[in-house]
Amino acid sequence: MRNGFTLVEAIVSNIILCASVITLGAFGTLCLTNMRLDRLNQTAVTLADRQLTFIDYMGIENFIERGQFEGEFDNADVKYTWHADTEYLQQDKLYQVTLTITWTDGGRPYRVTIPTRLNGRSSSTQTTSQTGQGTT
Repeated sequence: MRNGFTLVEAIVSNIILCASVITLGAFGTLCLTNMRLDRLNQTAVTLADRQLTFIDYMGIENFIERGQFEGEFDNADVKYTWHADTEYLQQDKLYQVTLTITWTDGGRPYRVTIPTRLNGRSSSTQTTSQTGQGTT
């Protein structure tokens, strides 16, 4: 008749338990790393949206005349930089704007690129005013 576990059974069960704990720890670390990367990506997209809104607000042609096609965002965690490429599409004052946000985290470079099209000022738009003169 046998009472209790043998030494081999106890060692094998401890190895299985340790492997399970290590696997769960690695999975948790991977989840936290991915959450951080997702947060950094979301921040980059938000900054790109902010920069594109600013370019659209000031006017794409004024932006091009100003000549500043790159810059930095002040952020406490990570230094984000932006670069804009513009191309006139030869129709209806339409411009192709490609905004790229780059940053480095943990020694690895990351980038988000957002292409869009913006309307410039139309040279065919004319303001007309009519004045009516009545008789008294």
